[in-house]
Amino acid sequence: GAGRLIFSTGSDFASKVNVTVPRIQLSGTTFQDSLVVNLMTEGLTSSGALNCYGPVVFNTYHNTGNFQLNYSGTPSTYYDDVYLNRFGSGSAYFGYAGKHYFKKDLHFNGTQAASGDNSNMYFTGDLDQHVSSTNSQTTTMHRIYVDKPAGELKMHSKVSITLNLQLLNGVMATDDSVSVFLNTNGTVTGGSDSSYVDGYIGKYGSAAFTFPVGRNGHYKPLSISAPGSNNTFKAKYANLDPSEVNSFSSKDTTINEIGTNEYWMLERTYGSSNVSVTLYRDNMGCSYDTLDNLKITAYNGSTWKDLGQGSTTGNDSIGTISTSGVSSIYGMYTLATSDTFDCVPCRADAGEDKHILQFMSTIIGNQLSNEPIGNIQEITWRPLIGLYKPNKLETRCSGYADTEYTLELTNSKGCLSIDKTMVTITPRILEPHIYRCVIK
Repeated sequence: GAGRLIFSTGSDFASKVNVTVPRIQLSGTTFQDSLVVNLMTEGLTSSGALNCYGPVVFNTYHNTGNFQLNYSGTPSTYYDDVYLNRFGSGSAYFGYAGKHYFKKDLHFNGTQAASGDNSNMYFTGDLDQHVSSTNSQTTTMHRIYVDKPAGELKMHSKVSITLNLQLLNGVMATDDSVSVFLNTNGTVTGGSDSSYVDGYIGKYGSAAFTFPVGRNGHYKPLSISAPGSNNTFKAKYANLDPSEVNSFSSKDTTINEIGTNEYWMLERTYGSSNVSVTLYRDNMGCSYDTLDNLKITAYNGSTWKDLGQGSTTGNDSIGTISTSGVSSIYGMYTLATSDTFDCVPCRADAGEDKHILQFMSTIIGNQLSNEPIGNIQEITWRPLIGLYKPNKLETRCSGYADTEYTLELTNSKGCLSIDKTMVTITPRILEPHIYRCVIK
């Protein structure tokens, strides 16, 4: 058979490595600079952990065998972007029992779907991290751990989680194309005001499930009862006014007022089963006269329907509320009452991420001009480094180093909302001074 290139355990390469080989074995190797591997003939399991400080590119062209990174044992750590580009029909994936710590972005490219199947993928970087793909195929991962001290994990490609999503610290941001869904046996561990999914997350299966959604520093899960047969649902949360999307002009007569602070979206994308729905209550929502008159409402395309109150947990301020039975409505859900609401918006907007030249400045934040300024009792930006006016909704910051800025707003009801923006810096290359000396 074809020969193979073996990197011995403990090898440490200080310069760039770029190899084209029929087979390869990576055995506990450290790469201080970039690593590019073009695998041509047959995959071979990596038997040891990798420490990669520069960008890593794996181009797999083999049609037989498996290319499997870090089968088990000591975790591999990738401090720069990683690209797994699969072009051949041979398998290419991160290892079965291995642990992989990513500090920056992870890209699945090539003409065929690569995979993180049966692996443990830890996203631990302190800047925004991106998971992307250049093709429309779904990437499978066994476990995903979100444990970020700063920045978000932004999912741009379709990922199926077969076992567990663990939300330890930091936000996973997804988009409306349902870039992340959990398969039949997929579960969620964790979920808190500091770690949730901002955007849609999907679930396939026949068991009851809690979608770990939230926004602006509030964990606002939505739960469904067991559908009984395999269905696919997706859900997301927004602390925005639902009437800006669907007018309150038509509602059941048993509803007096509908909350204007928040809504959930629940969609059934596969199957025909209906489920009961449970929503989480906290002070992100509107205050109300009595919990006894609180209910769930959903928009059926023309009218806000009264879905009743089946059960509640907690107290008047915090807890859950469920529909009085299964619902056949899929779309927008929120809270309603047969009494009255007192609604004060609780939302923060730190603005879009910015990228600027070192020592230049940029504007972060948003004036929120469509909301009464009197609703906001306290404005706090942190850290203070580089900020001109840290007590304003919109402020200017100077670019010295990559920084994540956090905006905290407290409204007149005591509701705290949090948003973050990342300002990344391109170092300025200073031209050397040329001195001209004239001798007379």
